[in-house]
Amino acid sequence: MKENQPKLAKLFILGVMFVVFCLAQITAVFSPVPLIVSALSFGRKKHHLISIICLSIILGICFYFKSFEIFIVAFISYMISVLVSEVIMKGIRPMKAILSLGSSIILLSFGFFGYSISQGFSVDSYIEDSIKKTELIFNERIKSNSSDVSSSEIQKLKIDEFFKDTKKSIPEVKKRFPLFYIGFVFLSLWGIFYFILKSYHLYSKPEFIKHSEESLKNFKMSDYFIFPVAIGLALLLFGEKLGPEYKYFGEVGLFLMGIFYFMQGFGILMTYFDRFGLQGIFRSLILILVIFFSPMFLCSLGLFDTWFDFRKKNKIKRKKV
Repeated sequence: MKENQPKLAKLFILGVMFVVFCLAQITAVFSPVPLIVSALSFGRKKHHLISIICLSIILGICFYFKSFEIFIVAFISYMISVLVSEVIMKGIRPMKAILSLGSSIILLSFGFFGYSISQGFSVDSYIEDSIKKTELIFNERIKSNSSDVSSSEIQKLKIDEFFKDTKKSIPEVKKRFPLFYIGFVFLSLWGIFYFILKSYHLYSKPEFIKHSEESLKNFKMSDYFIFPVAIGLALLLFGEKLGPEYKYFGEVGLFLMGIFYFMQGFGILMTYFDRFGLQGIFRSLILILVIFFSPMFLCSLGLFDTWFDFRKKNKIKRKKV
């Protein structure tokens, strides 16, 4: 009985982490991670048990506040944790799993979205309502945080001007949102897999350890994908001569290719971090800065790897050392 107490404590902590990540909303993208850890550490039964308990707690909180958005997010996170843990347990190659799961999630989401539209859901109205709610939140924060009346009025004018311009750009929002959603799904899955594969040898049952983060770091797009990139670039630059929609098609193609070249570029960067021995806080700080402030650098790094094979040069340097 005493031997089981540490295990139950760890399972409890993982459950608490899941609930906190979901309730915080901004960290909801990481909420599948504690449940995946529970599945790999304690097996499927305990994973489902702690998930049901946590979902029940979140549902109770949602009933109290009469808002069920958080529960929907929590349930989706639970389903993702089931899918990710299953493919890891079965030893499916990580990139194959990311492509399959990501494509399935996107198709299901768009299918549900299309069904909602057929039932009367208005995209324009939803965007306008979201803008109004966001504008209201900003204005309330300005009133509560600013003691200087003149400064408060200036900030309010800037907010009103910003949201006035945003309302006029609803068509652009509708064009861009699907692209950002696709990127969010694939990159979130990739991030979750990378974190789990990098750390699961520390807590997972031995029979589930079949891959490592090296499989993601060594990911490389086929050289043939340079042709879709070239076509997308040509459409982006000269597509307007054929029609306005052709430029958008070029943008879509480049964005989709960019997602995977981003992953490739990240792997190259990590390889060189290992080469130069960058570890700890300094390594994490550089990663955060590059990912959030210079994602195009990673995309370009992945793209130019088609011709320069940066990892090969790194291997040559290692041999010389």
